[in-house]
Amino acid sequence: MDCNVTGDPPPDFRWYSSNGNLLDVETGGGKWWILDSGVLNISSITFADRGKYTCRASNALGSVNVTVTLRVVFTNGDMGLYYMIVCLVAFTIVMALNITRLCMMSSHLKKTEKAINEFFRTEGAEKLQKAFEIAKRIPIITSAKTLELAKVTQFKTMELARYIEELARSVPLPPLIMTCRTFMEEILEVAESGALKKARQPVEEAAVPPELRQELEERLYRLPLPEDFYHFWVFCEKLHPESPCDALKDTLGLQLVGPFDVLAGKHKSAKNPNFHIHWRHFYDPPEFQTILVGSGETQYHMGYYRDSPDALPVFIGANEAKKGCSIAQTGDNLFAAVMLFLSRRQKEKAGREQAEALHSLGGALRSAAEMLGFSLEQRTKAMKDRDRKVVSKTFHGAGIVVPVDKNGVGYRELPETDAGLRRICKAIAEAESDEQRVQAFAPLQEMITFVQFANDECDYGMGYELGIDLFCHGSHYFYKVVRQLLPMAYSLLKRGLFVEILEAHLSSRSSEQLDQLSA
Repeated sequence: MDCNVTGDPPPDFRWYSSNGNLLDVETGGGKWWILDSGVLNISSITFADRGKYTCRASNALGSVNVTVTLRVVFTNGDMGLYYMIVCLVAFTIVMALNITRLCMMSSHLKKTEKAINEFFRTEGAEKLQKAFEIAKRIPIITSAKTLELAKVTQFKTMELARYIEELARSVPLPPLIMTCRTFMEEILEVAESGALKKARQPVEEAAVPPELRQELEERLYRLPLPEDFYHFWVFCEKLHPESPCDALKDTLGLQLVGPFDVLAGKHKSAKNPNFHIHWRHFYDPPEFQTILVGSGETQYHMGYYRDSPDALPVFIGANEAKKGCSIAQTGDNLFAAVMLFLSRRQKEKAGREQAEALHSLGGALRSAAEMLGFSLEQRTKAMKDRDRKVVSKTFHGAGIVVPVDKNGVGYRELPETDAGLRRICKAIAEAESDEQRVQAFAPLQEMITFVQFANDECDYGMGYELGIDLFCHGSHYFYKVVRQLLPMAYSLLKRGLFVEILEAHLSSRSSEQLDQLSA
């Protein structure tokens, strides 16, 4: 150990051990010696030699102290080996305890998530029971909500269910638990990946003519369609050979539309239909492509949701256009989406004949999905991976994805929360005069300026988010701004086909005339 002290005249060096004893070269038995430069050498070192050593350098002009810490990591003696074994055992025990704790937290989070999902799918008295189950679990996840849950007991019975619903949607998981859950999920995914690869073979092509596929994907819609689309058509052909589009109508109240109309040949008699807006509902963004329609009262419909026009869909979404712009994820293929819809129907009160029909259709769906290798999960691993890439949920809730590099370039947040932006939009749409509307537009105009700065710095996601939010609000007062923001964002993101779809939709945005083939 070097004292690192120099002086004129040359100083005299003395070293002291951690307990203050002077290290005497003559009485040390050769264990240590001190060079003229002040360097201390220690031979035959042991763990007992650990500690702080002080070097005092002094001459006629004064003295100075320097402290050096000696750490002994390993020695050749038996104690060194013993120390290493103790450390390894202790480390193993700590790791086992941590992994056990992670597993417990992951298990609890999965059960809580399941309880919340079940709560949203129930009604009436059963919904209240599910609310209490969530109330028991949420305080374990985060103590920040414990006080709020305590106040719940003061509410009336019906208010409790509504409060728990809002609470369940707003619970922020602590970063540590989120990290632990992500870590455990990755471990489980790696462990299961081998089994999944063995269980699921590549999906074979459905028996649909290549020329029909080419006409549908390359000429009419210009959007790639996944293989589950064609397999579901074949499945419906077997259920109802005369009219596959109506195969689910009697049992589920669902009708195959959109690109299925092309497979059925309905487009041949139509005059110049615009497939960009064929069955495109009022709140459907360009990323959404309708394939199934249900209740006319709520305009319930399902469709493929894709992040880019040249990519395959990332999930099946569902929307009720008469109620709002919200898009719910229902699986990554048609079999999973219809199976989820069917399971919800089974929970409703139905006659014996209807219940048997639902049970029979459910069995057929499940068998077909298993044979073809399609997952019936509502949220698959691919969907979860995509959720991690979402930069903003937007008003419709399905989220948007943009490329973001390692420096965070690609997206920046809007200078306004969703709630704040909704208030601004409401003020503009409900203004009583043009003068009030111009004043209400001021904060929005400021955000548009920020978007221009963001585009200049390659943060294209900001304008994309604002444009989608204004589109989802639905007021015609925002059409001009939407036409300014979204085409620019889509062009910068190289998603040009979405620009065409958006323009076609805004030019004839309606809640009534949806079927372009019957127009």
